[in-house]
Amino acid sequence: MKRLQIIILTFGICGLISCNGQQDNGATFNQSFQVGSIPGISDFETLNEEEKHTDSLKTRHKKDWRNNRSRVFMNFYTNGKLSEIDSAFIKGFPTPCECLIDKDTMFVSMGIGFFGGLGTNLKVFRDRFIGSFYEYTDDVKPYKTNLNDTAFSNYVLVPNKYQHLTLSDMPTWQSDQQLSGLMNFTSNDFYEETYGHVVDSKYVTGKIYFTCKTRQKTK
Repeated sequence: MKRLQIIILTFGICGLISCNGQQDNGATFNQSFQVGSIPGISDFETLNEEEKHTDSLKTRHKKDWRNNRSRVFMNFYTNGKLSEIDSAFIKGFPTPCECLIDKDTMFVSMGIGFFGGLGTNLKVFRDRFIGSFYEYTDDVKPYKTNLNDTAFSNYVLVPNKYQHLTLSDMPTWQSDQQLSGLMNFTSNDFYEETYGHVVDSKYVTGKIYFTCKTRQKTK
């Protein structure tokens, strides 16, 4: 009886917290990714109207956008308070996705930009991953990653503070593997100078679905 109770308790714990220590509670920095079922992936696999339009444009230019894309949900915080954002980030913003293989490492990039932009990067290696958020602008230099820095930049790259990644399959580190995934993240703080030389503290939270066909990185 005691042994049965231990088994039940073990399965209960594994149901709440995966047995390999990974948690998706929004406040854990996971170094390893999971492989398996992705929550909500069926909805992502069905293109919405905006994605259908984007796909038709890419098809004209003979680009396989349908199999190399992401759907980005993001919230932006300024001085600890939720900022107003474009509704596209609430319903899921479509972006291109690229997965490049370099030996035993995969680099995943998803972003948008035109005279400024933002996006996320993933570095996947062995059973581990590193995620980051970036933002840039072309005409001014408002960003810095450390409040004590004296110089500002037009580009900021911020590692994730919390992160969780689920992949549909284990990477083979070879070309032409179709991989899908879901990353939930919270970025570390970064800083942006606004009007009147006021410097605001900012961070981003997000949920990103993506799919891509791997290809070898070229020199």
